[in-house]
Amino acid sequence: MTPAFSRRAILTLPLLISACGGDEPAAPPRRDFPRLSFSYLPPIPLNIQRLEVAEDFVRPTGDGELADGFAMEAILGMARDRLKPMGTGGMGRFRILAASIALRRDTLTGVLAVRLDVRNDDDTNNGVAEARVTSTKTGSIGDRRGAAYDMLKSLMDDLNVELEYQIRSKLRTWIHEPASPGATPAPMPPR
Repeated sequence: MTPAFSRRAILTLPLLISACGGDEPAAPPRRDFPRLSFSYLPPIPLNIQRLEVAEDFVRPTGDGELADGFAMEAILGMARDRLKPMGTGGMGRFRILAASIALRRDTLTGVLAVRLDVRNDDDTNNGVAEARVTSTKTGSIGDRRGAAYDMLKSLMDDLNVELEYQIRSKLRTWIHEPASPGATPAPMPPR
């Protein structure tokens, strides 16, 4: 005797078969990683004559490192876009302290840290602002370079906000505020 199938069982059979078909194919890895820029934001005017952007940071090269110097380039670009010398004396030095996005096992970890030192004309240190941001993502990561780029973009947004906050709170006297018409110019920071 032949087993009888109900009409409902026959209609749901294609759904059951497709459910057993396996996982969806993985999306192809991204290849387009646009340069990160902060030129759309107003610059932070500093009351210094010149700004040195130090490029002496040594890129991390350990196993699992995914940034490949892209993090360093993004940070240096942010410094050039945002920090503008507008004074008649003194200097600033911007340095990268950390720039790493690494994948170890199933955890993607990112760390960015920078420092801005300002000095007056006699080269004594008059102020420091440091900013540090971190991020961690745990789980299956299919497109490693795409995930690293997304994390870098998010970290750079956070770093930009944190650096401006630190400059405005720790180096307040070194921010060049444009004078209003008829107002007396703001005094230079102590020398």
